[in-house]
Order: sequence, then C-alpha cells, then structure tokens
Amino acid sequence: MKRIQTLGRLCVSLASAAMLIAVAASAAVAAPALRVSVSIPDHVTPGRFMDTYVSVLNTGTEPLSGNLTVRYSFPSGIAPVFQGDDSFRTSPVCNTVGQVTECTADVTGIESGMQLRFRTIASVAPDATGGLGEIEVSGGGARRCSRIRSRSRSGPRVRLRSERSTSG
Repeated sequence: MKRIQTLGRLCVSLASAAMLIAVAASAAVAAPALRVSVSIPDHVTPGRFMDTYVSVLNTGTEPLSGNLTVRYSFPSGIAPVFQGDDSFRTSPVCNTVGQVTECTADVTGIESGMQLRFRTIASVAPDATGGLGEIEVSGGGARRCSRIRSRSRSGPRVRLRSERSTSG
C-alpha cells in the first residue's frame, strides 16, 4: 500500500514539474521574432543602379511593437539614392549620413506571419569594386537583431554574395 502511495506522489510531482516547465517555456517564446532575408543581384555593372530588398517576417507568437530599424552600411563607391517600404504597411523615415542609411518605421500591430519588405536603390560608381556592405535589422519588440554581410571579389563587375550571420 505504501508503495502505491509513494508511486502516486511521484507521478503527481512529475506531472507538476512537467506543467511548470511547459508554462515557463511558452511564456519565454511569447514574443515577436524576426526572420530577415535579403535579395540582391549577383552582379552589378559599375555606373548603374542596384536594387536591394530586405524582407522582415514576424515569426514570433506576438505582434511586432514599437519601431523597427533597418540600417545599411555601404562601402565607398555605392551610394543610396532611394529607400522605402515596398509592402506599403509602414512609412519608414530614412536618414543618410556618409555611407550609412538608417530607416525607422513604427511596426506596432504587425501580426505573426506578416512580412514587411524594404527597398533601397543605390548608385554604383563607375570605379566600384566593393560589395554591398552590411545590413542590420533590429527592434519591433524582438529580442535579437539580424545582421547580413556581403563579401565580394574585385573585377569588372561588383560581385555580391550575401551571408546571413544571425537570425532571430
């Protein structure tokens, strides 16, 4: 009889512990999260324009909140000409200082599963041989930021290859 009572108490204790762990895990996940991808051309002819698209998907369980910032760091030879929201869900305010463009938009209420798409047009100087540089996306209530870097090789064309370093 004692064995059955002990076994019953053990089962109740294990069930309680499992429930507490599940509640704690679900509370930790209940937040917006960003998945960032970038669409850039493989080759750009110097002296022409280059389009860059940054897609931000809310993969979390909660809507985005507050401001989202997309920061472009361009190498010399690539100068931003136009920035905007291609998804028409936000109205970003963009400022360029030197080779850095920072666009901020209020993304409050962007639900889980919704995507934002930002577009930048940059002018590629005739003597450019560098790559895209770096794009960083942060904010929106997400705990982690995403940073995407591009590497390139010198040559008659600007060669671009994106490399995702983090995704949150």
